[in-house]
Amino acid sequence: MSKGLVLVTGTNGYLGSHIVDLLLKEGWAVRAISRPGRSQAVKDTFITAGDKLQTIEVQDIVDGDLSEAVKGVDAIIHTVTPGFGDSPADMLHVNIDGTLNLFKAGIAAGVKKLIYTSSIVALFNADWAAAYKTDLIDETFWPDITREQFDPINTSLTVAYMHSKTLAEKAFWELADEHKDVDFSALLPPLIFGARPPNAPKPTSRPGLSTATFIYHLIDRENTYPPEPVGSYVHVKDIAKAHVAALSVGPLPDGRRKRFIVAAPKSFTWSEASEIIRSERPELAARTVPKGTELLTQTSAPFDTSLAAKYLGLEEYIGFKETLLDTVDYLVEWEKK
Repeated sequence: MSKGLVLVTGTNGYLGSHIVDLLLKEGWAVRAISRPGRSQAVKDTFITAGDKLQTIEVQDIVDGDLSEAVKGVDAIIHTVTPGFGDSPADMLHVNIDGTLNLFKAGIAAGVKKLIYTSSIVALFNADWAAAYKTDLIDETFWPDITREQFDPINTSLTVAYMHSKTLAEKAFWELADEHKDVDFSALLPPLIFGARPPNAPKPTSRPGLSTATFIYHLIDRENTYPPEPVGSYVHVKDIAKAHVAALSVGPLPDGRRKRFIVAAPKSFTWSEASEIIRSERPELAARTVPKGTELLTQTSAPFDTSLAAKYLGLEEYIGFKETLLDTVDYLVEWEKK
């Protein structure tokens, strides 16, 4: 017997495919949202799911009518985030307005459990100063960023991503304040690495690799480190596990928002990653970034993950070496295709 029906977005994507995989394994039924023409790929990925997997194609998650998609579901997990191929304005529109459109449709249909994939960038002010310090950052931190400050013309894609995820999560919690009878949870991961599920379709381009593209940058013979300052990570299996666990967590006894930081305890550097690749995958050594190459300073602030440990069971995380090599091996197979 199914535990319930969960609507999941981004099911052809990096994180979404792992969430669907775990939901099915743990006895949930899944309704997978995909773009037009992509639902068969979801069915092919989870070919043994049978009637536990439903698929629905949605033309426009931002402005479209989602009433059919949300009808009869018990919970919604929203993982969709626009890629770096999108414009800053599109990032803002999809992240904020798409999130609100989906969850408002769910609330109107009587869905009582909503889970949103935010990001640790939603813990930093625009200057990221706290990200480079040693003070512990917990889920109560909020950036002083408003939609009115957003400049869609003169904003870099990295800043646009940060602003749009922050403002989308703020809008999510404002919606929570309006609907006290609905259960809201947000998960805040850093960079997500690891391989896709075994049967998942291979991305047809580098942007489709999601954040794994930063690992590919280490072996793509460009001889530069990734232009990414975040120094925190989580294995995709760990953050998927956190999403599924959130389905079973009720209101917190102390009234705190269910804003779960899900990040491995140790930070990393791109130079450290390159050293591991040279040591553990010597056949790729000639492709790695040469020693002595200028390195972008990465964030190293510690995060308070005690809420995720206590309520989601995330007390241990897959280590960086295993996470990195899992990603590298997947990428080597991906480029053969």
